[in-house]
Amino acid sequence: MGGSLIIQRIYDIDFIKSIAAMPEFLSTAEDGMTLDRYQPDMKSAWLLITDNNDIIGLAQLKPLNSIVLEFHPQVFKKHRAKYNKAFFYETYKWILVNATQYQKLNATIPVVYKHLKRFVLSVGFVLEGVDRKSYIKDGAVVDRWIFGMTKEELKEAIQWT
Repeated sequence: MGGSLIIQRIYDIDFIKSIAAMPEFLSTAEDGMTLDRYQPDMKSAWLLITDNNDIIGLAQLKPLNSIVLEFHPQVFKKHRAKYNKAFFYETYKWILVNATQYQKLNATIPVVYKHLKRFVLSVGFVLEGVDRKSYIKDGAVVDRWIFGMTKEELKEAIQWT
């Protein structure tokens, strides 16, 4: 499933931006987002995921309210085949240990990324609904799927790792 991943919370805004605003991640962002305009949300927890000092990616955990986090994973393309599932499961473990007040994890995915829908379902997320006409991609206004996992579902998902 992957090597031995290490998760470290990071606070350095320039370092976060240097990864999160890379072209391979900005290319999936909403229309109009550029390197110059991108600013990391520092109310979020930013997790650096590595394996033997090789950066696998970043996870942004954004509080939506007092008990719900929104998950924005960014795994480098060159690492996805080997680490994608482990990246998610290790992030779930981190949340259960370090963010114990949260009862739910949400993720939203624009409907243009059908392969991501299949993937998040495979790592335990449940499709909860559609946020209609809420994202601009390639000049078109599109819907986003809303996925969620309760704390109990997080625990269940990591039992299989």
